[in-house]
Amino acid sequence: MVHVLNGTILILNKNATFTTFSITITRHYKFDIKHQNVTRLCHTKSIVTVNGQFPGPRIVAREGDHVLIKVVNHVQNNISIHWHGIRQLRSGWADGPAYVTQCPIQTGNNYVYNFTITGQRGTLFWHAHISWLRSTVYGPLIILPKRGVPYPFAKPYKEIPIIFGEWWNVNPEAVISQALQTGGGPNVSDAYTINGLPGPFYNCSAKDTFKLKVQSGKTYLLRLINAALNDELFFSIANHTLKVVEADAIYVKPFETDTILIAPGQTTNVLLKTKANFPNATFFMTARPYATGLGTFDNSTVAAILEYESPSKTLHSTLPMKKLPLFKPVLPALNDTSFATKFSNKLRSLANAQFPANVPQKVDKHFFFTIGLGTNPCSNSNQTCQGPNGTMFAASVNNVSFAMPTTALLQAHFTGQSNAVYSPYFPSSPLIPFNYTGTPPNNTMVGNGTKLMVLPFNTSVELVMQDTSILGVESHPLHLHGFNFFVVGQGFGNFDRNKDPANFNLVDPVERNTVGVPSGGWVAIRFLADNPGVWFMHCHLEIHTSWGLKMAWLVLDGKLPNQKLLPPPADLPTCITRHHKFEIKQQKVTRLCHTKSIVTVNGQFPRQKIIAREGEWWNADPEAIISQALQTGGGPNAYDAYTINGFPGPLHNCFAKDAFKLKVQPGKTYLLRLINAALNDELFFSIANHTLKVVEVDAVYVKPFETRTILIAPGQTTNVLLKTKPNFPIATFFMTARPYVTGQGTFDNTTVAGILEYDSPSKTKTLNTKRLPLLKPNLPALNDTSFATKFANKPLDKHFFFTIGLGTNPCSQNKQTCQGPNGTMFAASVNNISFAMPNTALLQSHFSGQSSGVYIPDFPTNPITPLNYIGPPPKDTMVSNGTKLMVLPFNSRVELVMQDTSILGAESHPLHLHGFNFFVVGQGFGNFDPNKDPKKFNLVDPVERNTVGVPSGGWVAIHFLADNPGVWFMHCHLEIHTSWGLKMGWVVLDGKLPNQKLLPSPADLPKC
Repeated sequence: MVHVLNGTILILNKNATFTTFSITITRHYKFDIKHQNVTRLCHTKSIVTVNGQFPGPRIVAREGDHVLIKVVNHVQNNISIHWHGIRQLRSGWADGPAYVTQCPIQTGNNYVYNFTITGQRGTLFWHAHISWLRSTVYGPLIILPKRGVPYPFAKPYKEIPIIFGEWWNVNPEAVISQALQTGGGPNVSDAYTINGLPGPFYNCSAKDTFKLKVQSGKTYLLRLINAALNDELFFSIANHTLKVVEADAIYVKPFETDTILIAPGQTTNVLLKTKANFPNATFFMTARPYATGLGTFDNSTVAAILEYESPSKTLHSTLPMKKLPLFKPVLPALNDTSFATKFSNKLRSLANAQFPANVPQKVDKHFFFTIGLGTNPCSNSNQTCQGPNGTMFAASVNNVSFAMPTTALLQAHFTGQSNAVYSPYFPSSPLIPFNYTGTPPNNTMVGNGTKLMVLPFNTSVELVMQDTSILGVESHPLHLHGFNFFVVGQGFGNFDRNKDPANFNLVDPVERNTVGVPSGGWVAIRFLADNPGVWFMHCHLEIHTSWGLKMAWLVLDGKLPNQKLLPPPADLPTCITRHHKFEIKQQKVTRLCHTKSIVTVNGQFPRQKIIAREGEWWNADPEAIISQALQTGGGPNAYDAYTINGFPGPLHNCFAKDAFKLKVQPGKTYLLRLINAALNDELFFSIANHTLKVVEVDAVYVKPFETRTILIAPGQTTNVLLKTKPNFPIATFFMTARPYVTGQGTFDNTTVAGILEYDSPSKTKTLNTKRLPLLKPNLPALNDTSFATKFANKPLDKHFFFTIGLGTNPCSQNKQTCQGPNGTMFAASVNNISFAMPNTALLQSHFSGQSSGVYIPDFPTNPITPLNYIGPPPKDTMVSNGTKLMVLPFNSRVELVMQDTSILGAESHPLHLHGFNFFVVGQGFGNFDPNKDPKKFNLVDPVERNTVGVPSGGWVAIHFLADNPGVWFMHCHLEIHTSWGLKMGWVVLDGKLPNQKLLPSPADLPKC
């Protein structure tokens, strides 16, 4: 719909609203990234789309327009959109490739792509630029000439976009994930599509056919776009000739042809002149691949139908179209490189006064890049990958397989923080020259790295790209972001720098943004680096890009203001992924005058960024301790000391100098992040003469309350505010921790201490803090369950009742007596099942549907044999053993009561649930009463945790929502109890919606 208001044009359609200014029009679009169920080949699946459309909506603008496209991400996948072929002059932030010019748009976030179309008109397209999401996220981008400026050919009667794509019955994200994991080639697509439809040559698709209805004697402009992932395509219309008038949004000298060759990333505009009279026939428009590599490909043909409107007032108007003959075009052979070469050689720029070919005549920088496939070593230890000779497929430019960063390259460059993100030393030519198209070398391995080529502003560049035969010659469509370039030459064999440049066309070469490097040959391009920023260059065969056939150019700012990259927009997405490297290594550490080599992360024990972390220290090797305990069936030896931030402190032998000291100033508030990383003990913690305000537990805020003492179990965290005294107290203060013990086994009955030390006022700097009184807090008694209970108390689909406790297993040593109760072996169980760890990952077994022989999905919902759980112990203390899981439908509302048992003595158990937080709605002593106790549950403001103590001789009730698909471990965080079998697992099934399903496993997931 077009409105004229006071001489200003306002155009509205369902996809866009246009706001006008006196000079340029600003066009507003909104892209909602969301899932949509789509059926092709009689196969329905949920795909990622823009606005629920497949293909996506058409963007229409004019040369000189300002375009704003708000992209809102409603799916779990990260997303970014590339406006393929738009120059993005000084607006690289809007170019779109993930981790190159921007971080991807994360779930629930949005970003406005903001750019001006300068000096461009013609057919381009937009597509997702992360992983393989562009398989369904793509659409036309049509740039009309400025108003009043005609085409350099007769105005067509109508203009029709024809966009080629590919369809997989499975999820393409799973296809590329599997390929990268195995190192082999990906599964090919199930069909090609024209405007999203496969056409009648495919099973079950006769109705899913694009029909182009035309009138006799008219000229139509067909805007051809190859949005397929991995295939160059031949295209033809039976019994019709096509006139090529544009390539990659640049006008070309018109020429006629029966067949078009179009690579992924390329666009071609052709004029179709229909027959003068009704032809009494319909005509197939077909496309199939041009394939030059050795890998598998989708060897099928997509078809649409060209259908003439029958003239009125004739017999033809009553003639059914189905009865008309249907003609089929003849396409070149799949590997017809001769046709491909002849077709590309016909493409020439107009090179006239209105549309000049500004080919750089003088070259500042010459580059020679080899393009091709190679291999990487198999990343699966002791296994064989599915690439050549047991390796993994790779691809490279100048033997550098590009490693994608986790921070956007443009952002790293603009902020001057490129260190550890990229290296500015991409090689200008191959490090080791060889016969590129001859006999392949024995060594096919590539290098890997994130290297960029740096160019001063306005550098004129000549780049020769040479195909290689390392894993077989193959055509590669190379796309350069941010620029158009002139294709000044191409040939077969090895490029000869002494002879071939003499044949370069510097008068009217075709100007493009994507060019095919010929199979077994080379192509030479020239461009002017007049666009500051970081610009991606990659093969537009998506599998080659995934394997590393990509690199980037960094064009520096010029001297003038209009030669500099603009600052990033305020809503630029951020890469919130934080990367840490953990190197597991041995480190010698001395505690209690005892030096030993321990396993550490980065040589540190522990890291010192947490204010207070409780742990334990053994003079012996803990691995030897648990091994001996499991072998003998007895309890483990107790450790030699507790630690605070790795130090036992002055109450232990030989350690007065190495206590952890917390230095504070008077009148300040400190947040202490307390973590109990001890293996086997709950701990009381207090600071002498100071009150602590609890504000958070297990990373969940709680209603604040004050206390002198904290109780914290292994696996739990507690944040407390410490408000220091308003004035210098002329004293120092112990921070101490010691165990809360409810069981009958041995334990470390010692106290760990740190020191709280006030900075002395400036006027009393000579005060010797060693002479100040050192005050010690009073901690509860070791078995003070009363304190523990007071400290902790601050429509459902599934009800479960689990018993938690110790038991026994028969002695496994033939004719010997073990060191557990009555010559047995200690065990522990949930609902009398001592969990047997599998030798295959449970989640992997579940996801692959191969759980048989790994686990049984029949964990009991309550004890098989009820008993007086906290009364006199039964005579039979034996447990069962097995690998059983509890299965939950997605979004089940769960109530779980965990009951301590007195089978081998009542004891407190800190239970940790992976994958969820839960609400602690109730707890008590004795046996849980299902008729009375639930009436007292706190359903208003219960504490939310991930680890909860089952009271000694009592029970605890929790509620949680099973909204996280996967396999989730639950276990006692007293490590010895876990070792004895006090653990189980929950399987939460996938939901129905795409964002309720477990994502595929990462490529580098370790294998058993």
